[in-house]
Amino acid sequence: MFRQHELIQLSDLLSITAKEDFEIIKAEELLEACTKDDELKFTLLHYSESLNAEVRHFIFENLWHFSGKDVRTAALKHLQDSDTIVQIDCIEILNNYDDIEVIEALKCKLADRDELIRCFAAESLADKKSSKILAFLFEKVKTEKSELVLTGLYYAIYTQGEMQFLEKLLHQLESYNHRVIIRALLMLEAISDKKNYPIILEATQNLASKPGVPISVFEKANSVIDNLNNTFNIK
Repeated sequence: MFRQHELIQLSDLLSITAKEDFEIIKAEELLEACTKDDELKFTLLHYSESLNAEVRHFIFENLWHFSGKDVRTAALKHLQDSDTIVQIDCIEILNNYDDIEVIEALKCKLADRDELIRCFAAESLADKKSSKILAFLFEKVKTEKSELVLTGLYYAIYTQGEMQFLEKLLHQLESYNHRVIIRALLMLEAISDKKNYPIILEATQNLASKPGVPISVFEKANSVIDNLNNTFNIK
């Protein structure tokens, strides 16, 4: 099969093992120019064992757009990657799969030492609805100490049908940790619907109007406000 010129160049970039030599912007431009076909997928998978964590992050971030047993297998393997961001990329890929092996692997990540990984793992179980998973999430809430992870757990439990957990998610906006607040804003926007958006909008507006709110929180809150206004045609 004829290999695109851009794909050859991309392969050359992905073969770089020195972290400081990986040109991610150029790689993104080349990827954009490539035809999104099996040959591109196989090229990305070929370099998924790169010694360069930035290359692995680039690969798994973009493998999200592909499917197949080979992508699933690579993502499962790299749930144990030495790099946190790569692990999170793999969690997001595995959101697209619902088999027992994937679900059990994601549940295991809720015991990870890194709170960010636990948070993403909790969120990944939101759409994998079952009474067993819901019971598992409730048990995790009882023992979890991290506000960030609890935000992910509250989101997952709410999405599983426990509407009373909206109040717990809203309460996360009162955290002193800006990462917790921003994650809560993302989750609240994700669950917004015609019934609950007024209370989410009001809470977000109150947050944005607080004196001394961190700029990152202020900007995210205003982004959520704009998105809610546009989604629900609020004038």
